[in-house]
Amino acid sequence: MTGRAALLLLAFAGCAAGPDTDPIYREAERTRPYELVPRPDFPEYGVMIGRGGGAWSADSLTEDFLELAFVTEWGDRNEGLLRFEGPVRVALAGPELSAYRPYAADLIARLRAGAPGLDLALAEGDEGEITLRTAPADEMSAVAEDALCFFLPFSGGWREFRSAAAEGRPFWRGLERFEAITVFLPAYAAPHEIRACIEEEVTQALGPTNDILRLEDSIFNNDNVQVKATAFDLLMLRVLYDPSMRAGMNEAEARRSARAAFTSLARGKATRPPGPRDGTYAALAARAATAEAPAERFVWARRAIREAEAFGPEDHRLPAAILEAGHIAFFAGREGEAAALLREGERLLLRRLGPDSLRLADLRGDLAAVLMRRGEPGEALAALNPAIPVLARHGADWRLAHALRWRALALSELGRNAEAAREARRALAWAAYVYGGDSRALAAWRLDFAAAGLTGA
Repeated sequence: MTGRAALLLLAFAGCAAGPDTDPIYREAERTRPYELVPRPDFPEYGVMIGRGGGAWSADSLTEDFLELAFVTEWGDRNEGLLRFEGPVRVALAGPELSAYRPYAADLIARLRAGAPGLDLALAEGDEGEITLRTAPADEMSAVAEDALCFFLPFSGGWREFRSAAAEGRPFWRGLERFEAITVFLPAYAAPHEIRACIEEEVTQALGPTNDILRLEDSIFNNDNVQVKATAFDLLMLRVLYDPSMRAGMNEAEARRSARAAFTSLARGKATRPPGPRDGTYAALAARAATAEAPAERFVWARRAIREAEAFGPEDHRLPAAILEAGHIAFFAGREGEAAALLREGERLLLRRLGPDSLRLADLRGDLAAVLMRRGEPGEALAALNPAIPVLARHGADWRLAHALRWRALALSELGRNAEAAREARRALAWAAYVYGGDSRALAAWRLDFAAAGLTGA
């Protein structure tokens, strides 16, 4: 279920505004698809997509697999293993989504390469085993308030789904295998939102339907830091569609088959033990993210930090909780405290995950936004310079666009105008790709750069 706010979405000159409230980024009144533009070039773009990993043990992978496949996101347990049996064709219904066929084809190629036992391809028409459809954004929010997009085992459009739901149809109860999945996406969403929904929902609709915060290196995580299917995710799909697995097998049977498959694939080189389960931490993190009063949110974030301190020196959840506390402090106007928290999160992530971590690059983008608001462009630039190449290598388009924007503005503040103008042009190219060539966001960025004296941008 895709959706996350970040400090990178703050307007440079105005009050803090997240993506759910700022009309620059949410064109609720829009009645036509955005103009799509080609993705700009960037050195080493995408070289880390689906790569990395390898620090896993067969035991930890087996436990992760069972939690993804047998536990639902809402806490129920599946009686049997859910997956497709037979070919899976992915359809993008309607002209708005059909424009994203090249992106879907790229995803499918990556998933097929990672899971050779999966017969996956694009459908020729508007119907497939997995069908993506648009629906009214406001009605989707009424059904799933915190999700940008979602899927369910159902074949049909939005009206048919609402009728079936009103009649009390049990979509998941008694399900023995996947035969048809519908993914609903909000109509007229920004291009980066549609791409994110295609990436995450198609990957999860193949079977690993749970979201687990403790999985640092997975798209199956509600924090939405990982934006493309990772090496871990591909390994989960490879085992799920291994010939030894079948839909309907019970958890004990699945454990034996998965353990054998992971042992073969791991080749005895991996050593990472299973991380502590989310448990109380997940509940605390959820309350920190959703409580209405900033003071209350901060209390829950601090409790999440204390809970995560016991998770071990390699676990990412402590810096994640510190990052959330930094967000809360910033939006409460405590910019100095926010900067200190993000610095602490940066130190922990650098030590725990290393300089090429997408989580570290993501945090550094947020840190740069805080530092710019504090009038520290030099420090902001120092945070952005190592982050931007990492964002590009991981294909984090949305964050990359915003990081380039902050870098252009930081260079301008430092009087490095020629460099700033070049970076502003690059930022605008990425904004057009992320938000659309005719988007309000792109127009607002142009005005921001003009106000900074970057008229050549």
